[in-house]
Amino acid sequence: MQTILKEILNKLTFIKIKFHLVFEKDTSLPEYHGSMIRGFFGNSLKNMVCKVKDTECKNCFLKDECIYPYLFETIQNDAYSVMKSADNLPHPYIIEPESFDGKNLYFNLILIGKSINFLSYIIYSFMSGYLGKKDQTFYLKSVYSENKKELNKIYDYQEKILKKNFTPLTIANLDYQNTDTIELEFLTPTRIKFNGKYSDNIDFNYFIKNLTRRLLLLSCIHSETDNTDKLLKSIVEGSEKVETVNKSLYLDKIKRYSSRSDKSMELYGFKGKMTFRGDISKFIPLVTLGEFLHVGNCTAFGLGRYKIINKSLHNE
Repeated sequence: MQTILKEILNKLTFIKIKFHLVFEKDTSLPEYHGSMIRGFFGNSLKNMVCKVKDTECKNCFLKDECIYPYLFETIQNDAYSVMKSADNLPHPYIIEPESFDGKNLYFNLILIGKSINFLSYIIYSFMSGYLGKKDQTFYLKSVYSENKKELNKIYDYQEKILKKNFTPLTIANLDYQNTDTIELEFLTPTRIKFNGKYSDNIDFNYFIKNLTRRLLLLSCIHSETDNTDKLLKSIVEGSEKVETVNKSLYLDKIKRYSSRSDKSMELYGFKGKMTFRGDISKFIPLVTLGEFLHVGNCTAFGLGRYKIINKSLHNE
């Protein structure tokens, strides 16, 4: 990996936290409930920390110090001296729904950069509440941190004590091997625009451009590193020569309700598998990091999640 890029991404820290919520009675949730979890998270956190109830976050006197706008209203400002062309700045967290059996809800929360400092507030915002209907109440049973599949308990509902049993990860902590072939499976709708529209018409070059741009923005905004658009061009150089040898993608959609606009929405993105072959060794660390930090738009509630399924890439 290029020296400058390595320095930048080594400062991009993240943690993976696993939540277990228990509902008081059998409950029904949407097929994809990442957006609903995010909605609850935002409302609960805002009710907890907001001191100026009748003012929009962008006009609030406390906006530069408040946790809520940092997590949920990430906007461009003069503090970000790079990548001014970015329309939507990435939020410093990702929600990954895992499983739900009507009673037990499991999901991951990935915190990035400075947002790790707010872990206590974030866990407290999930202590109790309801999802969907007001009688679908839950309580927080446990929280674990995950590091290379090793789990450490952070919170238990019986002890009610927060233990910071975690160490932030960087790209340096991830296992990967050089290869000339890589196969990816996109697990949730992945929203990458091609010619102004969300499409599955992508190749390795377009994928790497989107992924690299996201990682650089995350690093710049949430880990306070400095970079330029010129660096992006040099990082992706050579990706256009990588061949797509297999592509089985399809467009899928999720339905979500937006409380801000008070309407239901359909979000389209592609899912499926792609296999790439060529001189890709310098891109493997980026692709491996993307397994944790996703790619494309709407990643905050879990879209753009993929995994490397070519087993030869990983150290066993």
